[in-house]
Amino acid sequence: MVRQLWDWNFTFQGVIRTAGPKGPGMVENLVGRRFKFQEGDDEIKKAMAAYVYQISAAKGSGEYALSHILAPGAWARKPMCDRLPNLKMPVAFLYGDNDWMNPQWAYEVAPTLKVPSRIEIVSNSGHHLYFENAAEFNTKLGEILAWQPK
Repeated sequence: MVRQLWDWNFTFQGVIRTAGPKGPGMVENLVGRRFKFQEGDDEIKKAMAAYVYQISAAKGSGEYALSHILAPGAWARKPMCDRLPNLKMPVAFLYGDNDWMNPQWAYEVAPTLKVPSRIEIVSNSGHHLYFENAAEFNTKLGEILAWQPK
């Protein structure tokens, strides 16, 4: 059943659009639980919930590509590890230290690349490292952008 819903493009955003006036509360609850470890940032969480609601309740667009790019369970249909060795530019991998994506993959694929690569781990963050530890994320991103590999 889950596979069929996935193939039909049944998405979180579709649920929010269908929820009508209950949608904002659903998103606020989800954001509150997802970022619960960030105590004292209630205004930021409310702003994040409003943002997520607005982009989720809007007319669907890119979300419909997910079932073509990812298989159920967020497994890539065409994994990047098969394509990365063909890149002709430097590669940087960024992960949160509590990311649901395992950085071990980056450590395994980096030696197969024909170009320079680097792996950065942002502390005290999960998958949304730009939000969960913005200061360290910005520092690491600045370092990557200034990186001039030979």
